Amino acid sequence: MASGLLCLSIVRASLVLALVIASSSPALAAGKGGRVQRLRDNARFFTKITVKGDWSGEHVVHHDALTTAFLDRSDPAHPRYHAGVVDEDEAIARIPVGRRAHLLVVPNVPREHIGKSLSGTITLDDLDATRAVFATAHALADRLGLRNARIYANTSDRLTVGYLHVHVVGERSGTPYPRLTTP
Repeated sequence: MASGLLCLSIVRASLVLALVIASSSPALAAGKGGRVQRLRDNARFFTKITVKGDWSGEHVVHHDALTTAFLDRSDPAHPRYHAGVVDEDEAIARIPVGRRAHLLVVPNVPREHIGKSLSGTITLDDLDATRAVFATAHALADRLGLRNARIYANTSDRLTVGYLHVHVVGERSGTPYPRLTTP
């Protein structure tokens, strides 16, 4: 039993280390083409939900002291879902639309990615904060009964929002999502 827990801890530590390495992008750090500013501008939306507690127009499924989870706009249950929106995750395209799940889990304290800023260093506290977001994502996938759940954070070259967020995608069983109404 103890060796199983040790193996799980090693796997999780390896995952976090891989994310750290993958998130180190010279192009992002250099801010080529104003990309860093665009990422920061796009982050205002997440700040509205987490810091300001403004959930209007969103479908929030989880909120605790550290994290908030809500539907991505590509999830068919999102209030502003548009059938023409193509999900960035290719694997989800194989799931029938009515059973697709795409949620985002974010920390309640702003951080641009694994590090506090897009071009900053990464500390143990940053890894702990990132791990909390991943732990919530895994627990949420289990609680919602998602089949074939994929839980991941994009590497810096695939970021569209400069706010740490973890994707949870998979197939729903048809059970409606919980819906929280106040932070």
